[in-house]
Amino acid sequence: MPRAAAPAKHAPRFRRLPEERPGQILDAALIEFGEKGLAHARLDDVARRAGVAKGTIYLYFPTKHDLFRAMVRHLATRALADFELRADAGDGSVARDQLHRYVEGLWAHVRGPIFDTLHRLTTGELPEFPELMRFFVQETAEKALRICAGIIRRGVAAREFRRVDPDTTARMIHAIVIKHGVWCAHRPQVPFVARTTDAQVLREMLDFIDHALLAGPPRPARRPARRPRAARR
Repeated sequence: MPRAAAPAKHAPRFRRLPEERPGQILDAALIEFGEKGLAHARLDDVARRAGVAKGTIYLYFPTKHDLFRAMVRHLATRALADFELRADAGDGSVARDQLHRYVEGLWAHVRGPIFDTLHRLTTGELPEFPELMRFFVQETAEKALRICAGIIRRGVAAREFRRVDPDTTARMIHAIVIKHGVWCAHRPQVPFVARTTDAQVLREMLDFIDHALLAGPPRPARRPARRPRAARR
């Protein structure tokens, strides 16, 4: 009885379409940068992790910095698209609801594994690469802040929010959410969030933001203090 032909030892399990390769390389780059850091990561190792030939990665990304920029833009595009969808001003909702949805999306992003990796890179290594640090801020923080500030600006114009500077307020909101995300990532070592859940922290932040922004009844004008009358002679 003839023996069945043995499968080739190195036969690939599946073939990757050419258009899929950049995305696979970028996903592999996030893992490699996260594990080894920007300084010690190698393009050859990223290619191996992505399952592509060494020469292939250089066709798409000639240098490690080119790969890092593409990875940041790839991740930021997905996150920002979600933020914009949540904050869509054309759905007829009031600014408070739009802002709540935006903060909920930002909180989900901050508490996700991708943010943890990027935060370690930006705080630990990118200060040594000023050009890449500036690129990262432009592609992520600046674009996200513009979305948030746009919601606040609409709320102020509709007199739903009190008169605040939208850009400054958006920055404060981001600082609150991001810092709480960092604390919650290390709950056992951070006593003031150790007994909280993510849902509870989110409710607390939204409550704080509401109290800081929502327009209340007008406050009575302060009357100037009366000067004492001159003593009669």
